[in-house]
Amino acid sequence: MRYKLLLLFLFGALNLKAQSLVIDIHQISLINPDSKFAGVLIGTSSEECVRVLGKPDEISDYYSEIDDDTMKLYRYGKSKLFFLKDKLSIWDVLDDRIWVGQVNGTIFKIGDKLAFGSARPSEFRGLAINHYASESRNMSFAFASTNEVKDGNSYLDSYFELLFDSNGLLFSICKGDK
Repeated sequence: MRYKLLLLFLFGALNLKAQSLVIDIHQISLINPDSKFAGVLIGTSSEECVRVLGKPDEISDYYSEIDDDTMKLYRYGKSKLFFLKDKLSIWDVLDDRIWVGQVNGTIFKIGDKLAFGSARPSEFRGLAINHYASESRNMSFAFASTNEVKDGNSYLDSYFELLFDSNGLLFSICKGDK
């Protein structure tokens, strides 16, 4: 009986370690590296995004099957920002022209590197590495941190994801919808 309880405890502890962190949507800003003192949040207008991040390289229409509506797609280099009804809705940062994180706080940048120890990495700046060697959004990765997103006490049908290559380099930072 003692062994069963010990095994139950160990499996429970391992399961807690592997669970994703829940991130408040108001803690995730898109930041212009040239002016690190301002960021834009989900729900920000396209006009405010341009004021903070600068003029996009390209603006086009994008049909969203999930929303059954046409979104505006703003491209900043390889990065994509999607606006639904003129509000920032989802984004995928794929180069270092935009940083992600908290103004004057924790920042994630494309090219950041995981710290490898004797085993495969288990966390990156407080976020659990909870997926290994798979594919997300048609991109292969070696390591990933996928996290739930909430707004205050309400869970959103969204995720915050960091993807790393086999060298441990961060190559995609995404806030997407499920």
